[in-house]
Amino acid sequence: MSDRAYSTEEIQDLTDRVYLLRSHLEEGKIHIAEHLAAEFEVSVAAIRMDASGLVDPSSVDGRIRAMTLAIRAFKQRAELKELYSLSEIQEMYFQFLGAQFGQFLTPMLQAGASPAQAAKAIARDDTLVRHALDVLPDLIKEVREFWSQVADIGAIHLEDGRQLKATFAGDIFPGHWENVVSTAGLYIDTIVLPCPIMRLAQIVEVERTAETVERFFKHVLTALTYRSLATATVDPPVVVVLPSEREIYAEPKELLNLACPLSLRHGTYLFDRDFESFDHLGEFLVGL
Repeated sequence: MSDRAYSTEEIQDLTDRVYLLRSHLEEGKIHIAEHLAAEFEVSVAAIRMDASGLVDPSSVDGRIRAMTLAIRAFKQRAELKELYSLSEIQEMYFQFLGAQFGQFLTPMLQAGASPAQAAKAIARDDTLVRHALDVLPDLIKEVREFWSQVADIGAIHLEDGRQLKATFAGDIFPGHWENVVSTAGLYIDTIVLPCPIMRLAQIVEVERTAETVERFFKHVLTALTYRSLATATVDPPVVVVLPSEREIYAEPKELLNLACPLSLRHGTYLFDRDFESFDHLGEFLVGL
């Protein structure tokens, strides 16, 4: 090891990790491969402590340092999972959606209308459109704050689950005319759906029109039709709503910049011709 000076915080951190390693060894939580056991024992035996119980950093080799970092990461991961269950996250999310959009969902269901029909009716009301455009930025901010606190926890629960999982990667949200669980659910244990609000966030910021409001309500009302499935007490869950990390933290312009070259490639694939720019592709599509 090098002879560099260690700060008090670094020594305490390394000491805590070494004690964590020792407790895991004593509890039988760590198993060393047979061909690595001898070298590992040498590394453990080399660790020295001073009179105050703090570790001597120069006595801890890279093997122990790497292992203790991994152990602490898994410990923190387990502690995060204990904060909220996946079902609790879904319940909180859909309670919020219900509180904000339930006034539109109830008449839609009573009338036997689809989310697309309800959204179109909302978009025809100029007063509702103006109000929606005023309040949606704050609503999106609140939803983003919620996901920034719990999305990682939900992702850990999913990663640790041993069921067969699939993530919806098509449109902003599945179509309102069919429930994906009734089709893909025959083959997949858990279907992961995006948060439509996070996917629409950048559109709301750059395109403040009645069409944007219509699109927003269509997808959010469709998401609410999955509430009973997402909050059902079944293990593993049939369907969950979780946004990607990029949707939570990326700037809207960054997401749009990512979308442009992908759209051009997709246009080239569809029409077997090259497009110089996004505007060029748009002009071609309008011509169709």
